[in-house]
Amino acid sequence: MEDKNKISIWTAILININIMVGAGIFVYPQLMTQKAGYASFLGWPIVALIFLPVVLSIATIARMFPGQGSFYAYAKNLISPTVGFASGWLFFSAYICTSSILTLAFRNTILGVISSNLGVNVPIFLFNIIFISLVTLLSFLSINIFAKIQNIGTVLKIIPLIFIVAIFLFYLNPDFKIASDGLSELGLVIPLALFGYWGFECCCAISHLIKGRKSNASTAILLAFGITTFVYTAFHFGLLNIMGVENLAKYGVIGVINFLVMPAAIKTIIVFFFSFAIATVFLFSVFGMFTTNSSTLHALADENLLPFSKQLKKTNKFDRPWVAILAQGILTFCIISATDSIVFLNTNTNFGILSTFFITLFALLSMQIKSKNYKQMIITLLAFVSCGLFSYYSWMDAGKDCLSRFIGLSPLLIAFVLGMGSYFYIKNKSKLAQAR
Repeated sequence: MEDKNKISIWTAILININIMVGAGIFVYPQLMTQKAGYASFLGWPIVALIFLPVVLSIATIARMFPGQGSFYAYAKNLISPTVGFASGWLFFSAYICTSSILTLAFRNTILGVISSNLGVNVPIFLFNIIFISLVTLLSFLSINIFAKIQNIGTVLKIIPLIFIVAIFLFYLNPDFKIASDGLSELGLVIPLALFGYWGFECCCAISHLIKGRKSNASTAILLAFGITTFVYTAFHFGLLNIMGVENLAKYGVIGVINFLVMPAAIKTIIVFFFSFAIATVFLFSVFGMFTTNSSTLHALADENLLPFSKQLKKTNKFDRPWVAILAQGILTFCIISATDSIVFLNTNTNFGILSTFFITLFALLSMQIKSKNYKQMIITLLAFVSCGLFSYYSWMDAGKDCLSRFIGLSPLLIAFVLGMGSYFYIKNKSKLAQAR
């Protein structure tokens, strides 16, 4: 590809930061603080450090398959079509849980604001129907409209982060102290902080579009990853200083404005804007999740790997896979109607994506062994260790004992069994048809 069709490294860094900084930063500080108190903000740099080999490894395999940034394609080309389907299906299933988490976060935020300001309690079931219908219909629109909406979401996402990071030095808490019991509980925040970094794989998919040396791709990803980690850590640290442990654990990020010292009139305006910005970020994040995850489902259906593939392949006049989007909406509606536990869904998200990473890393390692690229193999092996650590902490967070953990992971396990069962049924049916 000619350089004129590529982007500069600085543009790539900004794009990568926009991709990496997600709505999770407005959800998880509260949950992390409930577990590790003042030490909870350390979860972000700890996870980033462990995660680094995985980021580098996924970036490596993405450069080997430019323009094919899907885990289905990686595993299909390097291992087998069956493993490729398993990888793609696990990734899709995990991101169904992700869209459900963000929907629950939006629901909790917007219903809390309505209840406290208007004294109206909106029925959860009614909210679920209206919200999922709205996001589904928006996802039917042109991808150009999606891009414009995401641009608005980017601005609204950054403003609250910059605001808190800029002012927290004026609210440094003299009683801020990391207790030993908080440090001992840091392992509990790892599965939660991990959510904030999902999505980095999209950065890897554009690595081949960066101008200059091949190393520029890794540099852009690493710098964006480092800046994202700093923003997450500083934002969470600022919240702890402004609100204190008890208040952050109780009220969450959206409650921070109530603890700022300023004239009442100004505070009223800022409270409204802050609440509006965070709620809108959740809305746009769910919208983005519907758009990208339905594309994964459409890609699997496009190769006739799923039941009702003929229907799932259908697109509307804007070339949007409307049946796949509708399926995404129905599945998300069912999940948020069945549970309101973000931690429960977070566990399924982590295991689904980590399983996909294990498959991808195995594919990368097998290729490195064949090419005798021993230097890169070290990073890939470290990535296996990282995924193993994340899997361990996610497993421990799933329940108090093995039985409760298996029950906690049952949605992902059931989805995987149903998906693979359908795949083999369709595959065997196709073989029988060819034999005739």
